[in-house]
Amino acid sequence: MATEKETLELSDVMLHLKEAFEDKDPDALRKLFRQNAKINIDARFYTVAEFVANARAIFEAVDQIYLDIVGLERVQPDPRAPFVSFGVDVAWVDKQTWQENSRNLVFGLDLLRDEKTNELGIHGMTVGDRPVQPGTTGAVPEFPKDVREPTDRGFDPFSVWY
Repeated sequence: MATEKETLELSDVMLHLKEAFEDKDPDALRKLFRQNAKINIDARFYTVAEFVANARAIFEAVDQIYLDIVGLERVQPDPRAPFVSFGVDVAWVDKQTWQENSRNLVFGLDLLRDEKTNELGIHGMTVGDRPVQPGTTGAVPEFPKDVREPTDRGFDPFSVWY
């Protein structure tokens, strides 16, 4: 069982992630991750550099991004490498259509404590859709098509948004 202090420290990492997205700040986003962090979005893996480059393109294509942390789902305390997951509602306004879109996601953060500074950083992140609730359609809005760029690895770098 995590103490209140441990839970607050783990939640701070998610709050910094939220701020970096809402401020559309790729440099702040990059600083949250450890150098060799692995990022899994809808079962596709990205390096930190790929993830930040994709985020930069998303930031240019949207007017606003909102991340609403709706709940702490799981905490596995560990002095060196804790894990935490959050339910997060993500909403964005498309610059071209001015349409607001949203997704209900789960963010799992595998954290790692820096031995020198004692600060937590993201060693691994998994993002996926929350299970569809009964009585809803489960339809997922599509992120603006014009922002997607083909990559040499053959994956869609913006799949987290639709």
